[in-house]
Amino acid sequence: MQRPKKLFERLLDSEVKAELLALFHTNPGLSDSMEGIARRLGRSVEEIRSDLRDLVEIGLLNVVELFSYNPRRAAEIERQLFLQLEEGVPPEGPGGGIEYTGIELIDDMLDGPFPHPCSILILGDPGTGKTTLCNQFVKSFAKAGGPAIIVALDEPPREIRQALSKLGVDQSKLILVDCYSSNIGLRSEERIAADPKNPSSVSIAISKAIGEAGSRGGEGRGLLVLDSLTAIIQKCGISIAMDFMRNLLAKCKEAKLSLLVTLNRLAYHAAVLAAFQDLSDGVIELKGEETPSGIQHYARIPKMRGVGHSTHWVPYEIRFPEGLIPL
Repeated sequence: MQRPKKLFERLLDSEVKAELLALFHTNPGLSDSMEGIARRLGRSVEEIRSDLRDLVEIGLLNVVELFSYNPRRAAEIERQLFLQLEEGVPPEGPGGGIEYTGIELIDDMLDGPFPHPCSILILGDPGTGKTTLCNQFVKSFAKAGGPAIIVALDEPPREIRQALSKLGVDQSKLILVDCYSSNIGLRSEERIAADPKNPSSVSIAISKAIGEAGSRGGEGRGLLVLDSLTAIIQKCGISIAMDFMRNLLAKCKEAKLSLLVTLNRLAYHAAVLAAFQDLSDGVIELKGEETPSGIQHYARIPKMRGVGHSTHWVPYEIRFPEGLIPL
């Protein structure tokens, strides 16, 4: 008997639906004809007709003569997605972790050791410290003796090395896969590089880095950081990015590496975020809120397989070079 589709699977079962979700998420006040929507997407009416009707059936789009976004139904769908993700998490039990991370903000929200090896999606608003938190994890794993592979998509490798040096990370523990330089037309200074517009090239480069990390030892304490998945989605589309993520998860599982992947949580519809959360063992969520005294940052762990965790929002501040510090 065929398993019924989860809500996010129905919302993302075609590339057209992903494009429609992105269009209305970015323009929630949009109302347009089917022909107008097709022009906006660069597609024919025939290509979008059935997917538009399906989103109407779900209740995400309203239609009289024009299609418009239904924010109330969108909020309900976000709640349903969150509940379905919670239902998909196995009961909490003793963790198989090797150690605490040494990151106070994270350790305070966990009821046991960090469950290494595991895959963690770091969802965050712009400016909330996603990369800074990754650097704290790199420091923790390097201190424990494991190598760290960093797939650099958003920042120059030289700046990444400088930031980690300020944290006292031994450069011999780092393996950088440079997917940044070619994107801006520069020749890479790193031994391993790839074109981010070609996921197969990135995957091959990561395999090479994993092989090198294995030769350095580290007693199964290695870490791979992809910063960020947003860049892959923007260049290749959601379907290809999901296939890339599945492939990356399989590589890390086989190599017994923990995986950190960052993603801008404001850039995509909740169904897109839910799809990537469903693939991951754990989720760390970061957000910023405007207050009279400035922007206040909050973190929570909505999902973490194998270890108890707090789902409440915890305030923190970003200090350099220390990182994310709980208040």
